[in-house]
Amino acid sequence: GKARTCSRDIMELQHAAVQRRTAWRTSRCLLACGFALSILLIPAILSPSLRRNGRGSLESTGNFRTRTGPLCAKTVLPSMAPGKRGGLARALAIIMPSSESHEDLKSILQERLGLQEDAAEDMICKSLKKMDWEAADDADMESPPTTPISQCGIKLRVGDPYQDSKGVLAALGSLGMNDEELKNCVTKFPVLLRKQSTSLMDIVSALRDIGMTDKQLIRIVQASPILAYDAERHVLPAIQKLRKKTKLNDRTMSSLIAMQPDLLTAVIDEMWSSSRTNFLLNDAYEYQLKKSANKAFNVNSLGDSLDDDDTL
Repeated sequence: GKARTCSRDIMELQHAAVQRRTAWRTSRCLLACGFALSILLIPAILSPSLRRNGRGSLESTGNFRTRTGPLCAKTVLPSMAPGKRGGLARALAIIMPSSESHEDLKSILQERLGLQEDAAEDMICKSLKKMDWEAADDADMESPPTTPISQCGIKLRVGDPYQDSKGVLAALGSLGMNDEELKNCVTKFPVLLRKQSTSLMDIVSALRDIGMTDKQLIRIVQASPILAYDAERHVLPAIQKLRKKTKLNDRTMSSLIAMQPDLLTAVIDEMWSSSRTNFLLNDAYEYQLKKSANKAFNVNSLGDSLDDDDTL
């Protein structure tokens, strides 16, 4: 009798142990699923959801408004792309126009350029697309090699990118463009709509300073996105580099630029691209040195760095 009682007690203890192990595994599984689900839902929670109201017009999503058209949804929503060296990249700061600004600009485009409503909507959406150098500037802003998940999020910079659109159209008109030329220029380079008229005129002044005529200016701005750059950062250094490279006087150089409108923008793109390449290369070298020093320091430790990728 004692043997049977002891055997029964042992079986009960074994059964209780199995139940505890099963409960522990289940709780761990649920915890892991919950953590994974929370990671997947973070971008959806932090980013504004796009909701279509049936007309493709503006609809409020929180404290700001977004365009709900398919092109705009593709254009203005940032992506949570993997960052360099395994961290999550800082989401690009994007500019969201207010509904009033959007409607005002649409009216201006319809009245000033004679665009239909759909064409005006399409132009506004395309104007939000970043140029390559703008996207590179955002991507190259300082961020730590790895970013804790608690710090990841979409940072919205709510502003008005069209606060000077009327001034931009007036500045383009001051060059002597007729309505058709103005329409063609803005249609080809809609990014100009979110520029500042003072920035445009700074570029115009820089080109006039080397002897460029209004006729040459019109030809250049219609053929290349020169006005979408920055005068101090891009245009003036490019003129100086072209002057040094060609050994030409300003009058001859301005004629050369007018003959090949893409020449100046090609020099600008080469300059910022080369500068960015050097930046990324130096950053990679610096990271590799730190990584090598870290490995040397931990050579006798139990474990090595989590990042075992030795490539740049």
